[in-house]
Amino acid sequence: MKSPHETKITKKADEVIKILKKENYKPELLQNSWEEYCVTLRIKKSAAEIGDIKIYYSPNKNSYKYVFKINDETESEKVKFILSGNTQGIYKNKGYEIDVDGSYQNGMTGFGAIIRKEGKVIQEIYGLVDENDVEGSRQIAGELRAAMEALEWCEKNSINEITLYYDYNGVRKWAKGEWKAKKNVSKYYAEFMKDVKIKINWVKIKSHTGIYWNEQADKLASKLIINKL
Repeated sequence: MKSPHETKITKKADEVIKILKKENYKPELLQNSWEEYCVTLRIKKSAAEIGDIKIYYSPNKNSYKYVFKINDETESEKVKFILSGNTQGIYKNKGYEIDVDGSYQNGMTGFGAIIRKEGKVIQEIYGLVDENDVEGSRQIAGELRAAMEALEWCEKNSINEITLYYDYNGVRKWAKGEWKAKKNVSKYYAEFMKDVKIKINWVKIKSHTGIYWNEQADKLASKLIINKL
């Protein structure tokens, strides 16, 4: 008899299979692949096997995580995009949508923002935050900088309304005055946001959970850091 968790994750696997079949993939649940809170799907396209997807379930958070082991990078990105958009229902692909993120590695802080219109990328923004401006806040400084850079770009391009996806609570709470800004990095951000006239629809997401555009923003935030390593 299956455990309640195995039944739940198998149901999720069935949903993923249906979604991928609609996109001309041939997924199948590997027999006896059940591990502790995990199952594996074998993915084929035409007759060729392209790799696996492991689906993990967290009972405490009641959430799922995908680990992709797909050989072809292009196919891997396609599958990630399909699953991020369809199974999590986060992105609307309407109007202007922006994902922002920050990264901290080896003493360096990076920022990244991806701006989309009707689901299509129209601008990528990324760079490094000066060490003096970070004040020990690490990737938080990067995510705040990403939001400011993206909003400046929107103002220059006469964009009046956006949906902003973020994973650190301070991005919204400092902007709305719900948190008191104590460090210079958050004070500067809070002051900047007071002058922003753009209507912002705020969407909080969980970081590092396979949400496609959040993961892409994270990669952008790390881009210049990795180049300097």
